[in-house]
Amino acid sequence: MNKSGFLSLVSSRTPIPQPVAGQSGGGRDSGYISDLGEIADTLRAFRDQRTDLRVRLGNTADEILARILDVSAREMLIEDIRPRAALALFRVRAQFSFAARMDGLYAFAEKVTVLSREEERGLPFFRIALPGSMLVQQRRRDARYRLPMRVSTRGASVILERDLPMHGRIVDISAGGLRAEFTIQGTLPRRDEEVQCCKITIPNLLQLESTAVIRHVRMDVQRRLFECGIELKEMPVTDRRRLEQFVQNLSKINLGRATE
Repeated sequence: MNKSGFLSLVSSRTPIPQPVAGQSGGGRDSGYISDLGEIADTLRAFRDQRTDLRVRLGNTADEILARILDVSAREMLIEDIRPRAALALFRVRAQFSFAARMDGLYAFAEKVTVLSREEERGLPFFRIALPGSMLVQQRRRDARYRLPMRVSTRGASVILERDLPMHGRIVDISAGGLRAEFTIQGTLPRRDEEVQCCKITIPNLLQLESTAVIRHVRMDVQRRLFECGIELKEMPVTDRRRLEQFVQNLSKINLGRATE
């Protein structure tokens, strides 16, 4: 089946427009990307928002939905396959196409290969090779959620394990990263500096570890503080699921406040 046929199939519930490579529609840039780093970053945006992938696999004409659990340099993990009967179709070396869309971001890829099926605490997930190329339309960064005051005042903290460990206060957090404040001391981190161990603790709610990258540093000399934007990279599957569940709960809290 060609791309147009697939997009027509998966849009039966939610229409998904098909962008044309190299053209713009409504101010949106569209085109194919083949750099694995760019592909991974785009897929992380869908991961962070828990966006459904609309999957076409094998000869089935039924719509299959899945979600991205995590993304590394060369593969992604998918889970939450719906309907559950479709789990049997995700065999090793099987190939599929997918489309995904959220506010401001669209992607389509085909000939994506299943590498393996695994389980964590009885919950299945699949390792999938990143596509060699992917059609993308207008990327947008993920949302972050400010921690409720009752959480931040109870010691929500982060430790960056460097030569001299840095202890900071978490300001806000998303499935893909966080913002934190630190006291000015020692050697300040550099933009794009890699941190092999970033420890996040929100007492009685969340504790996890991840590799990380410093994305920005902003000084506040008067308060003797500096602020870091920290991208969370690789972490165990269990920690990834805990973080995503925590962020989902935060989003519900923020949504509830917005409607009050």
